[in-house]
Amino acid sequence: MHGPKAAAEKVGSRIIREAEKIAAFPRLGRIVPEFGNPQIREIISQSYRIIYKFDEEGDLAAILRIWHGAREPLSWPMTLDL
Repeated sequence: MHGPKAAAEKVGSRIIREAEKIAAFPRLGRIVPEFGNPQIREIISQSYRIIYKFDEEGDLAAILRIWHGAREPLSWPMTLDL
C-alpha cells in the first residue's frame, strides 16, 4: 500500500508504539518547557509532540495532546486531573 493512507497508518502506528512506552515508563519523556510541571511530559516522534500527564505514583498516564511541530506554539489550559 502506498500513498497518503499508508503514510498516515505508519505515523499512527509509531504514535501508538510511543504511547505504549509512556504507559510502561511515564517518566521517560522530558518535562514540557511551556509548563515546567514534572508530571507533564512529552516524547517527540518525528514531527509530533506526544504530551502526557501522569499521577504522582507514576501508575496512571494520560495523553493530553498530540501536537504537530509545524502548528502554532503550544498553549492551552491544563484541566485534566488524574
